[in-house]
Amino acid sequence: MKSYGNLELAEGSDIVNMTVATGTTLPATTANIAELFYKTGTAAGLYVYNGSSWTNLSLAASGGNTLSYAYQQSTASTTWNINHNLNTTNITYSFMVYVSSTLTPIMPSALSIIDANNITVTFSVAYTGTATIVGSLA
Repeated sequence: MKSYGNLELAEGSDIVNMTVATGTTLPATTANIAELFYKTGTAAGLYVYNGSSWTNLSLAASGGNTLSYAYQQSTASTTWNINHNLNTTNITYSFMVYVSSTLTPIMPSALSIIDANNITVTFSVAYTGTATIVGSLA
């Protein structure tokens, strides 16, 4: 079991209907450790607040402990089967889908960790878009 602030996740946990704030500028301060924010524009990516600063999870590779995988879903589908080959179930993720030709951040209806290399993502509507999967080996 991993704890992230008030959130505890066991291997194979599903996160359903999570909302992530977005914008072009990271919030100046926050009271919520492990809060997620999807930054658009320059230095875009999924960020997490560690209690004192924001860390870009897409760029967090340091000491070889963090890996990332970029996925492209080119055919609209309600189910995305993603083979990320990161060899870990300790992952974070972000999803961007096309809505009226605009790339928009979104959280899936459901996400299942199948094994250390595969996840299945479900949306309520068929989308095309991108996913960034970040895995920690620590």
